[in-house]
Amino acid sequence: MEPIVNPVTSEEHRARIVLPNGFEYKEAKMGNTVSFEVKVPQELAMRHQDTYAQLNAFDLCVQSSTHSRSDHRVARRRRFKSSS
Repeated sequence: MEPIVNPVTSEEHRARIVLPNGFEYKEAKMGNTVSFEVKVPQELAMRHQDTYAQLNAFDLCVQSSTHSRSDHRVARRRRFKSSS
């Protein structure tokens, strides 16, 4: 992943998405995917180059009927990084 480059000036353009009440993430950095390839399994094979990229930390939290919302978040919260 690299910064977006302005095609006219060739300067780096830094962008981000901020979602103060976001349920997947609160902030994401935008960029360009230099190269991304998945080879196996064959039915999921794909290749991307010079396309949209996003980098963010997100919380994966599954609701449970046996825990209160706040107890469950404390017990099950995990941090991940993702990029596309």
